[in-house]
Amino acid sequence: MQFRFLAAVVAGGAFLANALILRGSQDPAGAGQVEATMAAACAECKVHAPYLPDCMCHASDVMGTFENDATKKLTSAKGYGSETVNTGKERLAEGWLWHCRPVSGTGVWKQC
Repeated sequence: MQFRFLAAVVAGGAFLANALILRGSQDPAGAGQVEATMAAACAECKVHAPYLPDCMCHASDVMGTFENDATKKLTSAKGYGSETVNTGKERLAEGWLWHCRPVSGTGVWKQC
């Protein structure tokens, strides 16, 4: 009897901890912090849009906009030619920021 009660308490605690972790991951990261998805960035923008004049929410994946050291390629001499290899990741994980208007006209800002 005590074993069943203890097992139920442990299972309930694990369920509650998992629910809290999942709920925390869905909250916006906050001002100036990148969001994991465009939908999350747009949702955060829509919360603030009523307080900002003429705000039409746009979002951009800033982690894929520019090259950096994580996506660097190395070209080395090999035989009579050269060989290029990727020394890091092919692409960084997505990171979305929102703004009321497109910051540039390059096409990387998408309307929500």
